[in-house]
Amino acid sequence: MAGVVGRGAFRNGADPEQAADLVYALVDPGLYHLLVRERGWTHEAFTAWLAATLRRELLGA
Repeated sequence: MAGVVGRGAFRNGADPEQAADLVYALVDPGLYHLLVRERGWTHEAFTAWLAATLRRELLGA
């Protein structure tokens, strides 16, 4: 996370502490279990969604 902050890669106004909390919440194994094991998402669908969500939320891309 420090590398991203040091390069100024966060979207404008993003708080590094809040960004860390977001990453922590989204990579929770329970979320993976819920979506993949219980809701039937594929591993590939989950990782694509996670990558897109992190890009959008942290980098504004």
